[in-house]
Amino acid sequence: MKAKSTISRLIRQYQTRQQLSDLPSYLIDDIGKTPEEIKQELSKNSVTFVLSKTLALLIMATQTKLKMTILSQPLNTLFNQLLRRA
Repeated sequence: MKAKSTISRLIRQYQTRQQLSDLPSYLIDDIGKTPEEIKQELSKNSVTFVLSKTLALLIMATQTKLKMTILSQPLNTLFNQLLRRA
């Protein structure tokens, strides 16, 4: 199931970003990232970001699996709004 593997990937990314936030500055320099790049990456770990991405993926999976036609426009609108916020 694609949605399940994608959610698993999002969880792994969240955990990796948590580890990144704990790295000392000399190790961050070693991986070749600037403080601005680190800050931008860590902003992706907000609860709002993770939940909105997960919800958007679930909506996509639901649309695909159930092949909704009547609800497709409202779901597409919600999906697009969630992606803009993330």
